[in-house]
Amino acid sequence: DYITENQAQKLIDNSLKIEQQITDAKISMVNELSTVISGKKILLLKKAERSFNRKMLQELGKRRRMQGQ
Repeated sequence: DYITENQAQKLIDNSLKIEQQITDAKISMVNELSTVISGKKILLLKKAERSFNRKMLQELGKRRRMQGQ
């Protein structure tokens, strides 16, 4: 209620532009990696990245809970 329709549309457009840039960067990274390592290793790398991110978020959640006590 505190922003105009035009402002909301600009925020959506910016968000979509950022998401597209991230997707383009990921595609570029995979294309570059595929010239150096196998597809299986790229998949293992992506799996390790997801696992790392999940553990980092869990640790962040633990620390926030501990600070709240």
